Parts: sequence; structure tokens; C-alpha cells
Amino acid sequence: MGSPTDCQVAIIGAGPAGSAAAILLASRGREVILIDAGIFPRSKLCAGLLTAKTIDCLRNELGLNVKSMQAGGIIYHRLHAFRIYHRRRLLARDRLETPFHLADRRSYDAYLLRAAGRAGAGIITGQKVTRIDPGRGIIRTAGGKTIRSQVIIAADGIWSKARKIVLQAGRKNQLAWRRNLALALESRAPGFGATPVPFYAGLHLGYLEWGYGWSFPSPRQRLVGICGLASRHHGRLGVKFRQMLADLGIDHRLAGLPAAWPLPYGNYLSRPWHLRLLLAGDACGLADPLLGEGIYYAHKSGLLAARAVLAAGSFPLDCGPIYQRFYSSQLISNLRWIKLARNFLFGLGAMGPLALERFMARHGLLVQRAVHGQIPFRSLFGAWLAGCWKIRDK
Repeated sequence: MGSPTDCQVAIIGAGPAGSAAAILLASRGREVILIDAGIFPRSKLCAGLLTAKTIDCLRNELGLNVKSMQAGGIIYHRLHAFRIYHRRRLLARDRLETPFHLADRRSYDAYLLRAAGRAGAGIITGQKVTRIDPGRGIIRTAGGKTIRSQVIIAADGIWSKARKIVLQAGRKNQLAWRRNLALALESRAPGFGATPVPFYAGLHLGYLEWGYGWSFPSPRQRLVGICGLASRHHGRLGVKFRQMLADLGIDHRLAGLPAAWPLPYGNYLSRPWHLRLLLAGDACGLADPLLGEGIYYAHKSGLLAARAVLAAGSFPLDCGPIYQRFYSSQLISNLRWIKLARNFLFGLGAMGPLALERFMARHGLLVQRAVHGQIPFRSLFGAWLAGCWKIRDK
């Protein structure tokens, strides 16, 4: 075994959460080692939708040049409108006040990793972490490396080794956490080439009781997927996906065999740390529990973990409680409202599409702004209650 490598912060996982934390900490002069089991660029199953809050995070919090990312094809398309369907029935349509962007995750993650290296972080790839000691701040890898650090930020994804440590410390059940995952399927059909490209993002409801589908067209490819709470769809996801493809006029043979991956879907951890170990991104279940957006929450949680390290200064054991405050106020407070909206919408059953159609007709612009992070999600409940009072007054 090689001699130990010392640093101030060791980060496990070089996806959007880990790289964001590394960029901020290294740019502030901290000694950072970023380690990942993969070799970049590597494939990542993800639709790659970027909302306005994600673009703002890239520009203003990470200091990255979004225009150069667009010029390089990393962010490769913009969607200027949306449509919401219940199967073939159109519930809502409108232009987007702020467009959605699509990113190629293979090049996106590699770009972020290079940015972390330019900021001064040490990069170790192709090394799987086999052991984490949150008390002493020690990481060991399958290749025999030992890394000692004051703080560990674990952004090691949906099957996080570090999360098991945090759950056991809090006497939480890992199996219960896994039962509340969603399962996603996605196919990539050929793009439109010289043919005019549909300019709208599609949200497709009605195929799953607790889930949704999406369609993102672009010149490069057509991303079509479906996602549902695993405990609710009882193994029917593939059949429902084929039904959705047929309704969209896409031959499933042309789309090919769909890729599958698990997705956090409302099972975010309330306490994402233990001793010197902080969790970020999918490792602590951070994703929008209604629409599945995960890239923003990965970036933001990585940045909050990094800010906790900076705020703790020379007292690394203070990082966890500081991170908890940031995490609860800036992430979980909003995710709870989104989860409440999801439970309300899907809990209405057959009445859900009608309720959504009416709400979008009255408050579609507010919904756009909430999805983009321009207003808090709880504002939608205020609008809904105000509408209820108007009906009552009549």
C-alpha cells in the first residue's frame, strides 16, 4: 500500500456535485483531492435538462462561461415552449418565458472535471473507493491509495457507499430508502437533422399512477423517457413506455432498447452528514420529487457542502451542523413543497388531469417561474388557495 496522501478536503465522485464543491474549494485556496471510479469522459444516464437556476449556478456561483459551453456543443439545444399531455389529450401549452437548455452529460461532466483541475484540485480517476472512515477522515481505494483529509464530501451517486454510513449512524434503514426510489427508462431516437425541430419540451402524464414521461426534441437526438415511483408501477414500466412511444408516433424499434436507471424521487435525507462526512447530490437523494430534475440539486448541494467547509475554518467537525443549516433552508424547504404538490396531484387520481389543466390555464406563468427557481414553489399553493377562496366567495 502506498504512503498516505494528505489534503484538507477529499471529495468522492466527480459528477456535478463533486466537481462543483471542488471548483469552489480549490479556487478559495483549499487543498482538494477529487476522486472518481470512472475514467472521463464517461457516459451518464440523464436527460440533461438545465433550468434557469442551473444556468445561474454555472455562471454566478461556479464562474463558468456558459456561452463557451454552448459554442462547444456541451449545452447543445434550447427549448422555447412546453406542452403537457394526459396521454394524447393536450392539457396545456405555452411559450417559455425562460428557455430550457439541454446538455450532453458525457461532455458536461468532463468539462466540470477539467474546471476543477484548473482551479487547483488534485484529480484521481479510475480508483474505486473501498473504505471510508468518517471519524478520522480516511479514504482507501481498490488501487491501494490512502487519502487522509480533514473533511470528506461524498457525491458518489445513487448507490453511495457513504450514504450507508450516514444512515447507519442515524439508525435509518437503507432498504426503506431504496424502496422509495423511482425507476427511469429513456430512449434516444435519431434527431431531426435538416427537418425543422419541434421547439417544445413535452411532459406526458397518464401512463403511470405515480410518474411522468418526457420528450425533448433537438437536431442531435430525440430524448424520450418515462419515470415512476418503483413501489407504485409494479413492474409495468416497460409496457407503459411502449404505449407512450406509440402515442408519440415513435417506433420503439427505431428508438432502440431503453436505458434504465434509478432516480431519487422524494426520498431525500433529512440529515446528510456524520462526523467529518458530508453527502451531496444523489448520494443524499436530492432530486425534484415531481419532475425529477437532479443536476441543479447536485450543483447546489456540492456548493453548500463546500461553503460549510469554508465557514467552519479550522474546526472541521463543525462542518456537518453548518451544512445541515444550509441544506435544510436552501434545499429541503423547497423540496418539501414540491413533494406535497406531487402527492396532491397524483393523489387526485382521475381528477388530477382536470385540476392541472385548470391550474395551468390560470397560473401557467407562475409554474414556469417555480420550475426555473425564480419564485419559491410554495407560491403555487398560495395561488391555488386564492383561487379556492374566489370560487367560495361566488
